[in-house]
Amino acid sequence: MTYQYLYNQENLESICKDRPLITSERHEVNDFYGQAYVLKRYCGLSEYKSLKLVYEHSLKLHSEIWEEDLKAPFNTAFTSSRSRYKCFKKTNKFKFVFPIGPPLLYAKDIVEQRLKKKDLDISCERRGTIVFPSHSTHHISAEFDTLSFINSLLKFSEEFKPITICIYWKDYLQGKHLLYEQYGFKVISAGHIFDKYFLLRFYDICRQFKYSYANNIGSDLFYSSLCGCQYFCDYNIKIEHKNPNKFELHFDNSELLKNKNIAQKLFKFPSELTSEKVDFIETIAGTGYKRDKKTLLFLILSAEFIWKMRGIKARGKKYLYNLLK
Repeated sequence: MTYQYLYNQENLESICKDRPLITSERHEVNDFYGQAYVLKRYCGLSEYKSLKLVYEHSLKLHSEIWEEDLKAPFNTAFTSSRSRYKCFKKTNKFKFVFPIGPPLLYAKDIVEQRLKKKDLDISCERRGTIVFPSHSTHHISAEFDTLSFINSLLKFSEEFKPITICIYWKDYLQGKHLLYEQYGFKVISAGHIFDKYFLLRFYDICRQFKYSYANNIGSDLFYSSLCGCQYFCDYNIKIEHKNPNKFELHFDNSELLKNKNIAQKLFKFPSELTSEKVDFIETIAGTGYKRDKKTLLFLILSAEFIWKMRGIKARGKKYLYNLLK
């Protein structure tokens, strides 16, 4: 049996190459990892329609809200979990907040629908381990002893093989995939952060693996678990985050460290999901808030109505002001 990837995951040069963000979203960061694209496709909306709301990208392990989301011209927000709902409601900016669960669950439905159309097996036999090395971002480079990490992977028993590396686009551009390939590992990717197929690729990858493994806490814990992988980790590997642009980092954030410690204890060894693991994933990812197509479409259109009414109100105030002065 070989892995069958639907979205070109093995063509690293094509899917990881740097590119501008091309999106119809007025709040452009909604479409990081193709999140807005996935929501619209799930609901049957045109990808060229702009959502009139904020949908924060990635799962958050702290209570802060990204500055770019606070700058958005909308007062409606979608969040993944109940905890993030509370964070947004505490602000004076977001009057309407709806938890809708993680975007990965909507991507899952889209991929499975495509599999059915292609008459492919949705519940394929899982095998091997997909590995998510701690990754860099646009502005932060994640550095660790890759050779030691590789040596630890080489010691995995046959139960966890074959081992495949899922490289982040930024690390591919920095050539960090080459050492893994040197030691015989297959390297694939979910693609660029600005690629609308990112989440679709991620689910399509994970649905085929029995295990997932990482050396730093991130969305891959929650997403790969939701894809059906038995996730396990080793967060004891020293990782240095180099930050040349001096953007604010959250790696010393007490909430993040608390969640990292919880994850390290719960996911030290691979296993089927326990109630403790399910509760932890639910707290961060809000899986129970996933909406059906009709409800999500209603919420999206409600956000657009709220935005339009706000504009009408503002224009009405301006008209009255000009009339009375």
